[in-house]
Amino acid sequence: MLKPKNYIRCYSKLPSQCYEDDNYKSVKYIRYADDTLFGVLGTKHDAEEINEEIKVFLKKELKLELSELKTLITHASDGRARFLNYEITVVKDDVKKANVVVEGLRTRRRTMKGTIKFFAPRDVTRKWKEKVTKDKRVMHRTELINHSDYDIIGHYETQLQGLINYYTLALNVSKEMYKLRDLFKTSLVKTLARKHKIGATQILRKYTQYTTDGRKVITIVIPRDGKEPLRAIFGKKPIHYKNTVEIHDELPRAKWTRNELLTRMLGERCELCKAEGVRIVGHHIRQLNDLKKKYRGKGEPPKWVETMIAMRRKTLFVCDECHKKIHTGTYDGEKLT
Repeated sequence: MLKPKNYIRCYSKLPSQCYEDDNYKSVKYIRYADDTLFGVLGTKHDAEEINEEIKVFLKKELKLELSELKTLITHASDGRARFLNYEITVVKDDVKKANVVVEGLRTRRRTMKGTIKFFAPRDVTRKWKEKVTKDKRVMHRTELINHSDYDIIGHYETQLQGLINYYTLALNVSKEMYKLRDLFKTSLVKTLARKHKIGATQILRKYTQYTTDGRKVITIVIPRDGKEPLRAIFGKKPIHYKNTVEIHDELPRAKWTRNELLTRMLGERCELCKAEGVRIVGHHIRQLNDLKKKYRGKGEPPKWVETMIAMRRKTLFVCDECHKKIHTGTYDGEKLT
């Protein structure tokens, strides 16, 4: 015979709602760009039928093939579906309870069981860890060494904060992102140390500051005359899970103004001899550096070269006469193509 405590334990494992009603089925659908997720309350056979109908529709109506590798049927309580680089699953926690009010009465309820939760995939954080590690050791980033300290600290913070903001809805955001932030911080310190050719301890002593809540951050302050100083701070925001996030996905306001290139093309004015009302053609070069290298140390360059360099443009709009002179070598004694 079971004791009262055992009865309560067995009772608490029973669901408060019936999730297997054969007379009730539903389908939820969400799409973002080319990423699509269907939620089916029903049997696996129902999900397979829907999948087949979608495949036929795409092939017949849109002439598209459904990828067999990417189109998966996942049981919500046993696996995790992938959508917009989130893992989605149904929680089966029978332990966690919370005080709630139901029909005016206070009671305790298992708030986690049966709820949909998001997780940050391990392969995503692993990919970002590989950017700052090699053979399981945290490394400096050579490609950033030639940048200023302000830019280096800001670069690390921007990358990490972007990940934290995106995965703030993930239940494991704190666990995954705190680990990643520690690796990024070590890599940041090593990058600054390599840049200045000093030890990591000296970098920490120079740039470590404390926030109002006692957390250590890497900070650089650049004073400016008559303006607020520039600040780059790594690790300034705490990492917290949020179950709701307000998304501002506003459309950019396009300014329909004529761009500079179009204005120059339609101006009917030679940018070399300043002749107006003539037919204009474009003379193009691959890179401005090609011109700079070509005439470096050779005295004064031709007028058209000076014009292009001064305008910082790889395209020069000239009249037919000037264009002919450029290609016949009148300006520099040789042809330019």
